[in-house]
Amino acid sequence: MSKDIDMSHHRPSAKNNNNKRVNIYCCKELNISTSLSRTKCFLIIFQGHLLSGPIQVKDSRGVPAKPGDLLVVEICNLGPLTANEWGVTATYERENGGGFLTDHSPCASKAIWHFEGIFAQSRHIPGVYFPGLIHPGLIGTAPSHELLDIWNERERDLVQQGEKAIATAAIIHIRPLTALPTSQNTLLGKIEAGTLLWEKIVQEAAGTVPARENGGNCDIKNLIKGSWV
Repeated sequence: MSKDIDMSHHRPSAKNNNNKRVNIYCCKELNISTSLSRTKCFLIIFQGHLLSGPIQVKDSRGVPAKPGDLLVVEICNLGPLTANEWGVTATYERENGGGFLTDHSPCASKAIWHFEGIFAQSRHIPGVYFPGLIHPGLIGTAPSHELLDIWNERERDLVQQGEKAIATAAIIHIRPLTALPTSQNTLLGKIEAGTLLWEKIVQEAAGTVPARENGGNCDIKNLIKGSWV
């Protein structure tokens, strides 16, 4: 099982003082391969979230934020990078995790969307033209070591219980229940694979696929330009 990593062990890649505006850039790359025989896409689950950060936030006195502090973030603007005004939507193959409508749509499919201002249209779905609400798929705070330990213990128990863990698991059991720490297909920025730090992170760090107490993989359409979190 492959996944992405919250780099909670890594030093901040940027710093921001109280009430200051900061621009964050992130290159998004989904691992989508195309089967020429079926012209269908096959997605590698739990790899695709290339994150920017972490960002250290300081108050007006220059004191860094710590667990228990109230942090307010305003999303001033959102949009694609220049010359990259496009996006992709996709469904999973049944044997690759499926989805909530797997019985109705068991095969993988994809659509490339081109943005024109706030509107989006796709050559793969002719006739569809709609205003899109651009929102950050992932946004959250890095967990403390104590919270990270709670997650790992909770999610290990979930994997051990399997389908008995939740009532709907027997129905959607083809979808993995969680993503435990793993060294497979991890994305750790400039940290060199095989180093002591790299080994420590891949054994402890949380994958970004499940949303948790810190936010994370929210995919909330209301997190748009002008939102306060």
